[in-house]
Amino acid sequence: MKPQQPLHVVHVVASLAEASGGPPRSVVSLCERLGALGCRVDIVTLENEHYFGPAVAHDPALVTVHRVQSRYFKPLRLISAPGFAHALARVAAGADVIHAHGIWLSVNHAAAQVARRLAVPHVISVRGNFLPAALASSAWKKKLARRFFVDADVRSAGCLHATSPDEARLIRGLGFKNPIAVLPAGVTLPGFPPEELSRRYAARWPELRGKRVLLFLGRVHPHKGIYYLAQAWAQLARQHPDWHLVVAGADEIGCQQEAQAQLAAAGGAGSCSFVGTVSGADKWALLAHCGLLTLPSRSENFGHAVAEALAAGRPVLTTDTTPWADLERFQCGWRIPVGAAALQQKLSAVLALPAAELDAMGRRGIQLIQTRYEATSVARQMRGVYQWLAKRAERPACVESPDGAPVSDPA
Repeated sequence: MKPQQPLHVVHVVASLAEASGGPPRSVVSLCERLGALGCRVDIVTLENEHYFGPAVAHDPALVTVHRVQSRYFKPLRLISAPGFAHALARVAAGADVIHAHGIWLSVNHAAAQVARRLAVPHVISVRGNFLPAALASSAWKKKLARRFFVDADVRSAGCLHATSPDEARLIRGLGFKNPIAVLPAGVTLPGFPPEELSRRYAARWPELRGKRVLLFLGRVHPHKGIYYLAQAWAQLARQHPDWHLVVAGADEIGCQQEAQAQLAAAGGAGSCSFVGTVSGADKWALLAHCGLLTLPSRSENFGHAVAEALAAGRPVLTTDTTPWADLERFQCGWRIPVGAAALQQKLSAVLALPAAELDAMGRRGIQLIQTRYEATSVARQMRGVYQWLAKRAERPACVESPDGAPVSDPA
C-alpha cells in the first residue's frame, strides 16, 4: 500500500509583525507545532515589515513563510496586495486545507476565493471579529463588507474556529450554521533558564530593581483598557510606592501620550514606564519578574497576554468580558467589570497582598496552562480537524454542530 502523504496545510494571515500582538505569535506557534507533528505547513502573508516592524521569528525547518509584496496607505489604514490571490493559489495547489485567520481583510477574502476555486477545504479562525466591540468599530464599513463578501465567505467555510464556547455561541447567534471547532489558542511554556531571564531583566530594566511590577502587556489602545489603567494608577501610585507600573506594547494610534498626560496630572508619572514592544526572551523576562499582569480590556476573544502571564507563573487581573473564567476556577487571578472604578478598587486590594500569596497563585496558573492550553496539545486537536476535513479521519470531539448533533462529513 502506498504510504499516505503528509497533511499539507496553508495558513493565511495578513501580518506576522510582532507589534500586532497575540495573533501573529499564536499563528506561528500553531504552525511550528503542526510541522513538528509531521504536517507540511506554509504561511502566506504580506511583506509589510517596512510599515509595521519586525516579524515574529519562525523555524524554517518546520514552517515555510511566503511573503507577498504590499503597499500600506497609512491615512486610510488600507493595505493593497494585488498579487496575493495568485501567490496563494500557487502555494495552495494540491493542499489539503487552507486555514485563514480573520474575516475583514482582502487576504481573508482571497483565501475564501482560492479555496472555492481549488476545491480545498477552508477553515476560518474568527478571532473575535464578530464581538460587539469589533463590529462597532468602523461599523458602516463592516456592514458593507458583511453584505458584499464577509458573510458569504464565512458561510462557505468547511469549519469555523472559535477560541472559546462564548465565541462559538456568538457565531451561532449571528445565524452561521457551519461546524465550529472550539479550541483555545495554544500557549508555549517559556523555554529560557530562570538565570538567563534574571540576567536579562536586570540588564534591560535596572530602574525596576527592588520594585514590585504591575505589568500591562499588549497594544497601547483604548480597547485594551489603557485609559482605565492610567486613571486607576493615577489614584493608586502614591498608596503603593513599592509597586511600579510597566506598560509594554506598541502605541498603534498615538494614545500613549494621553495616558502619560493623565498620569502626570495626578503626580503618578514617575511610577510608570512605557517600554514599547517587547518580544522573545525580553518578554519572558518581564513576565517572570512582574508581580501581577493586568489586562483591563473592553473585550477579548482570547487574550494571549493572559495566557503567557499564566505560563510564566504570574497571576492575572482582567475583565469579565474576556473568556477567562478559568482564572477564578483555578484560583490564579480575578475578573472584574470593565471600567476605571472597578479596576482601581480591585487593584487596591490585590497590590496589598503578600508576594508569597501572588506567587502561589502563579503556580496554579502554570498548572492551568499545562492542563488546558498547552500548545502541542492544541495543535494535535487542530490537526484532527484538518484530517476530518480532508476525509482522513472521523469528526474530532472539539467540532460541534449547530444543534449539538453529529456533523456530516465535509463536502
